[in-house]
Amino acid sequence: MSTYKGLATFLVDGVGNATEAELQASASGDGRSWSGWIEASPDIFWKAYRGEELRLRMPDGREGRVVVSDVDPTGFLKVTGGGPAPF
Repeated sequence: MSTYKGLATFLVDGVGNATEAELQASASGDGRSWSGWIEASPDIFWKAYRGEELRLRMPDGREGRVVVSDVDPTGFLKVTGGGPAPF
């Protein structure tokens, strides 16, 4: 299992929002299963809720498409990635 904990950019319809991420990728299956939590202010939460394209960009520029799969009331969004993990 691959993991990442650190800075990331949460892109909502191409607009970047700085965030902290804690992500993990599954070592089984097709290698395209990854998920985790990102820190999100209420403003970012509402942008994500209304956004059509959500992506997560790592500091090295790699990106992955995500969907919000859960919300934690303490300010975190659970994201599930599509495609290869960008970390």
